[in-house]
Amino acid sequence: MGTVINFTAVLNERRAAAAQAERDAAHDAANKERIRTAAKSGLALGDLLGKSAEESANAAIRLASFEAERIEQEEREATSQYMPAYCDPDNEYRGSKYDATSNLSMAEIVTRIREDIKAAKKAGALPKDLRTTVSRRNYNVITINIRALPGGMRKYTEDYMLASRNLTQPANRYSGFYSDAFTPEYKAMKEKLESIMSAYNRDNSDIMTDYFDRRFYDYVETTYELDQLIKEVEAVSLEDGE
Repeated sequence: MGTVINFTAVLNERRAAAAQAERDAAHDAANKERIRTAAKSGLALGDLLGKSAEESANAAIRLASFEAERIEQEEREATSQYMPAYCDPDNEYRGSKYDATSNLSMAEIVTRIREDIKAAKKAGALPKDLRTTVSRRNYNVITINIRALPGGMRKYTEDYMLASRNLTQPANRYSGFYSDAFTPEYKAMKEKLESIMSAYNRDNSDIMTDYFDRRFYDYVETTYELDQLIKEVEAVSLEDGE
């Protein structure tokens, strides 16, 4: 069978190309006219100031080039207006497992996340003695609670612990919300847990317009009681020089 040619599509492509060529030609002509006008003005001004015609013409052409660049920049800015998230298909994030599980309930997603954590431990991507629980709060909040850190893992850096106990610097320099408060080992473990959850998520939010559109909100955290215990234990070991 011979190739079927879509003549309508071909015609539309040719019309679009011709229209673009006309616009480009008009733009070039306008730039040339601005340069000619500036050159003439420069020659006239050069005569009054006693400059040579060549010097005046070169200066005018340079000014005209700057003006053309300025106009092009304004045109680019005018055609690149901010697009809100709900109109911008490139803004949306979809996790690698979202499409395959988009029809599942939040309770089923929680179960999948628990299974993925177990698999990550088995594969060595997470410490085997890490203890976590996965729970759903409200209808669209999923939290991974760290119940016990792996043996030998510190949560907080030495600088953070010194600051929090006011031994060398004010405590408000650091906070548990800042990444530099955590040890590299704890951060890597936390990021792995976050990536397990985000694989099921979709997010098309836009903080610039306070527009929020995501499948669920996800958190990895330790309970307040455990966090206080961790700080006490790490502070004692720090004082003992361990």
